[in-house]
Formats: sequence, structure tokens, C-alpha cells
Amino acid sequence: MASQILIIAGHDSSGHAGLVRDVSVVSSKGFWPAVVLTALTVQSKTRFFSSRVVSKSFLKQQLQSWSSVNQFSAVKIGMLGDGSIVKTVAGFLSRRKIPVVLDPVLVSTTGGRLLSRAGAKLMLDCLVPKTSLWTPNVAEASYFFGREIKSKKDVSEAAQFLFSKTNTPLLIKGFVWEKKVYDFFMDSNHKRWFLSPLLSTHPRGTGCALSSFLACALGKGMSIEQAVMKGRKDFKHWLSFKS
Repeated sequence: MASQILIIAGHDSSGHAGLVRDVSVVSSKGFWPAVVLTALTVQSKTRFFSSRVVSKSFLKQQLQSWSSVNQFSAVKIGMLGDGSIVKTVAGFLSRRKIPVVLDPVLVSTTGGRLLSRAGAKLMLDCLVPKTSLWTPNVAEASYFFGREIKSKKDVSEAAQFLFSKTNTPLLIKGFVWEKKVYDFFMDSNHKRWFLSPLLSTHPRGTGCALSSFLACALGKGMSIEQAVMKGRKDFKHWLSFKS
């Protein structure tokens, strides 16, 4: 069997994001996707209808079902839904030493709230420090930073604040300035900007895809910085077929 990547995320019924997107990316990179479902959402391509978070006991049962797997190559975390799910996943990770990429999903592209405010606080305090890399977009970074990011200076200040608070490498993605898109990576040794052209189309599930590509790169034994470069390269190649 191929090396496994554990995906802990919610299901988007439109098929454009969430678990469906994660499984597609992980499989395309030669890994076997092991899945833990956190929530179900009802969405179309453009509209959010509702969501349901799984029970804590059901989540624990799913995690327990994978306890016999000695070592996943990496873990990718997406939508968690509420604080009880966040705490349970954090507890699961505390018992394993494994590369983890967290996409801190707060709101869907279609406008539905996917994590409670209490859950977001728990995520920042309890879960992010247990991960290897997290990938907030500008809106998510603004939320955790406590003020709106309006400039490249704000991006770097937000990254510094969040890194000092969590001691966890991060990639703030999607700051748009003068028809270009800037991503900012920071860890204890590096600060680096990445620049991409602004696309005319905006496909759904890009955050899910990028974090999954990053998890795959870490799953191949790369350093955090190497994984960010490789994951972004794979993501840009994937995006070229979606635009």
C-alpha cells in the first residue's frame, strides 16, 4: 500500500472543496488518503445552506479506527466546526510525532461560518502549536491578528505576531496588491515573500488544495521551507488547469 496521509476535514456537498478536494490532491501525489470526517456541509457552487458537526464520540471513534496505523506520512487538517472537535483533534496529535499542516478554515467561500468563535480561540491556543505549518488566508490572519490586514507591512506584522504567539511556522496567503497575489512565509529562521499573478477566475477549494499539496511535500520528508516551495509549485501547476 502507498504511504498514507491522514485528512481530518469536513465534507462540501458541492465537491469543490473540503474532503473531496483533499482526497483528489493527496491521491494525485501518490499517497493513500485516510479520512476522518468532522462535519457535513450543504453547499452549491455559489451558495451555503447549512452545516452539521459530527459528535465528539463519533469523531473519537474515527480517530481510534486509525490508531493501529503506526505512522502516517503527514496529517492535513481542514474544517473542524466547533471547540469540542478542535480539542479532540489536538489531543490526538499530542500523542503522535508527525508532520501536520493546518488550514484554519473559519468561513466558506460561499459565506457560511465553519468554526465558532470559541473554536477559533481554542484553535489558536491549543491546536496551532501542535502543528508543523498553518496556512491562514488574509481574512483568517486578520481575524487571529485582531485587526484588518491592508498592506504588505500588515502581513509581515501579523505573521510576526502569530509566530511569536504560537511558535509555529505559517504561510499567510492571498494578499492582493496591484493585480498581484502575495504569500508570506515565516518560521524561526526565514521570512520570504512569494509572488503570483492575479487570476481572472477564482476556483473554489484553493485553500484546501494548497494545504494538501504542502502536506504531501512534508510527507516526503522535506523541511518546512522546502515543502512550502514544492507545495506552492505543485499548487500553481494544478491551478493552471483550473483557470
